[in-house]
Amino acid sequence: ILYNGHYLLAYGFPEVNVGDLVTIFGVHEFSGGFIKMSGAAPHAYVTVDWAYGELSLYLYSTEAVANLALRNTYSGNILNYYAIIGRLVKQSGECYLTDGLNTILLVLANPSLEAVLAPFTNTDVEIKMFNYEYSYTEELWKAIVVAGDDIIEAKVLSGAELTIILKAYIENDFNCSHTAGFNYSFSTTHPIYGGTIEVTVDPISSMYAVINDGQLTLTPSAVQYAVTLQVEILCGVLHVTDTIEFDVSPGFGPPTN
Repeated sequence: ILYNGHYLLAYGFPEVNVGDLVTIFGVHEFSGGFIKMSGAAPHAYVTVDWAYGELSLYLYSTEAVANLALRNTYSGNILNYYAIIGRLVKQSGECYLTDGLNTILLVLANPSLEAVLAPFTNTDVEIKMFNYEYSYTEELWKAIVVAGDDIIEAKVLSGAELTIILKAYIENDFNCSHTAGFNYSFSTTHPIYGGTIEVTVDPISSMYAVINDGQLTLTPSAVQYAVTLQVEILCGVLHVTDTIEFDVSPGFGPPTN
């Protein structure tokens, strides 16, 4: 149901047709962070106020795949029709959209859509879809792709778009709790866009940390301290720099026998 630029997924109302203007009453459902309305109740009803005929889908906005993948599962997400930018990949018969860190599962409304998407496999694309519910089995959000005109096209990422992706990827490696005396591995390249990621210890933190071969070693300490790292990413002609800071809890490393 389209209202004021948003959609509501309603099912169990067989008496309506696409394009009808309706008044609808049903049961509120919340599943996987997603709001639906069900007509499977004695008191549910729908009134067709006007029959307009089929309408074009309303495109809500264009977003990076991370914006859908990182939604809060505890919030009530309603249905919207988006154009989402990401790398289209296929694995074990399923289609996914990803940026190498954030991923959503594409549910195809019709099997014939596989042939539409197939030529774009392993390509950056902008693809139109409805956001859907969260899959606790796969631990990611799902989206529904429906047939339509120009639902997918190849996309060349801008330098700004790629910078956001590369920074988020290496920052995620350090997005954890750090304890003194322990080692932490990090990525030296991006799984999709390649390039090289070089991480160095800022001089102000040289007494607290050492980096060798993609591994950060934190100096044992009885007190908390802070570490600052400098990041340099080279990806094609793109040169990206970043600064990562985090606190380190007291510790003396893993126990020894």
